[in-house]
Amino acid sequence: MEEKGKETYIDLVKVLQVIWKNIIWILIATVVCAVLAYVITYITWDPTYTSEVQVYAIISAEGEDTQSAVTTSQITMRRNITALYNKAISKPDSLKELSELLKGEGYEVSSVQLGRYITAKADSDAEEIIHVKVVTGDPDLSYTIAKLVGEQAPGLVKNAYVGCSLAIFNNATYPTHPNSSNALRNTAIGGLIGLIVSAGIFILIYMLDKTVKSAEELESDSGVRHLGEIPDIHDTKGGGGYYKYYEYGSPGSRRSSGKNKKQ
Repeated sequence: MEEKGKETYIDLVKVLQVIWKNIIWILIATVVCAVLAYVITYITWDPTYTSEVQVYAIISAEGEDTQSAVTTSQITMRRNITALYNKAISKPDSLKELSELLKGEGYEVSSVQLGRYITAKADSDAEEIIHVKVVTGDPDLSYTIAKLVGEQAPGLVKNAYVGCSLAIFNNATYPTHPNSSNALRNTAIGGLIGLIVSAGIFILIYMLDKTVKSAEELESDSGVRHLGEIPDIHDTKGGGGYYKYYEYGSPGSRRSSGKNKKQ
């Protein structure tokens, strides 16, 4: 980091050097965070199962389907029916009725719980088709609720529009596998967080360090050319250990040897 006037400039090359110098610790932090994310996901994951039933709006006259001659107004009516169903399926009365039907199947599920289990969304390509998904911790319960939702659908929009009703487009599906725990995604996110945080810590330490680290940096900051360097007396990296010294008059010192010769 270099300061010129009141502005501060960050040397990107030095930042990259700091990262490379501490790459081992950064990689260790990345792996540790990724493993922790995976373990936490595995411990806290509660398997859920999704069953889906699809319903769609139909236009009929005197009880006969006339979809072969669909007009713009009929398409609009279909979309209105699906929008109405999206509202009707989450009504307290509808959920209470569904709760009573479930009792007949041997399940005790409150209307509040059903409100959390059921979601309905119109198809992105065909708005007259509605995808109703049921997510619970029991595959049998998810399937049973989805099946009853499909059977209940026509009655929820009854008499809303003359000649319009709802029918099952795809029957309820039985969930054979639990929903994904997103373990891979969470592991990747955990590793990414570890990478960013660890690298950020080393960069922050570098930026807060005000010591002069090289002759070039000293020249750049002071504008004065340096004449030489005094090695650190405690530096043992040179291979020779600390500097050797002799006390005046000690055996083996040059001055002491000179005295002995004169004597």
